[in-house]
Amino acid sequence: MLLWNATVAYFRSEGEFNLSYYRDETIGNYIPYDDGFNKDELIAKVNKLLQKYKFDQRFDKVPTEIHKRFKNTLHLTDEIDLILKHNVANPKKTFKAYEDADGKYLMIRSDKGYQYAEDIKQNNANNTE
Repeated sequence: MLLWNATVAYFRSEGEFNLSYYRDETIGNYIPYDDGFNKDELIAKVNKLLQKYKFDQRFDKVPTEIHKRFKNTLHLTDEIDLILKHNVANPKKTFKAYEDADGKYLMIRSDKGYQYAEDIKQNNANNTE
């Protein structure tokens, strides 16, 4: 999702599209959260596209022609979707993966979210008394 959003942002900005810059900076500098994501494989696919289709690697961008939207919804469960209003400035500090014997979790740094969870815990404690 972050790589998609970075790509849309690059195409929506003014100036020249440069495939080498996009490959090296947008994809090359991306730090994946999923250990299974192979960034080098994606870079190799970009390089193969150049060889196979021989298209123009540099052209002036027309941001008004880009109608794709930022991806902002992360489907967590059948009941829960996480909606991101805009790019998170420091995702490594905001989101953390956690796993224990009961399952896998997404921890989100949030005072309001913490208070919500505390209220649920308190309500459950009151209902068992």
